[in-house]
Amino acid sequence: PELDVKIDESPQGAVYLKRISDGSLQAAHPIKIDSGTIALLLSGILIREQQPTPNTSSGGSDPRPVFSGSEVGYLAPLISEGLRRSASDQQVGFRTGQVGQPGPSQQSGVSTPSTTALLYAYGRSIYVTLTQYHSREDAATMTTIPNSKSADTSGLANRTLSFIPESAKRPDTYLDARSTDKTLVIDYQLLAALPPVSIPSA
Repeated sequence: PELDVKIDESPQGAVYLKRISDGSLQAAHPIKIDSGTIALLLSGILIREQQPTPNTSSGGSDPRPVFSGSEVGYLAPLISEGLRRSASDQQVGFRTGQVGQPGPSQQSGVSTPSTTALLYAYGRSIYVTLTQYHSREDAATMTTIPNSKSADTSGLANRTLSFIPESAKRPDTYLDARSTDKTLVIDYQLLAALPPVSIPSA
């Protein structure tokens, strides 16, 4: 994929447009989806450890938000702008954190804790795919055990995604050829109309 347009880049993260030149993407772009709806979308994405952790004897950890409140506040208006500026063969890419920022975890090939994702709209759905996830706990682990996650640079192995409110998430039959097991398909019109839900604390 080609990086076409940089919407914004700062220490908080970046939002950009990426062209898919093989003709496989026919998104409903440009499209106007307000930043409040995008904020609901980002806030509703939860991630959960599949494997038991020292704190949980079985079933893995409790779900937690992928994006913090400040990250949602930064990303939402920029993603909304990206959707308005994108063409039908472009998707909106975004990340949190700053790539290459000096820090204790730099030796392991990971800078500050960061998450990267791709997003596009089709019909009444937003397809969002998480491509990398590194929490602060991951950064600490990589610092103390440099090779512990060398086989999984994405940080997504043994983690599952979910969404709240669950009623806004479309069934897996909506997944397309570009989707992965870390893709969520959300009915954004229904999401905007639903009453607010309680988001677990990060």
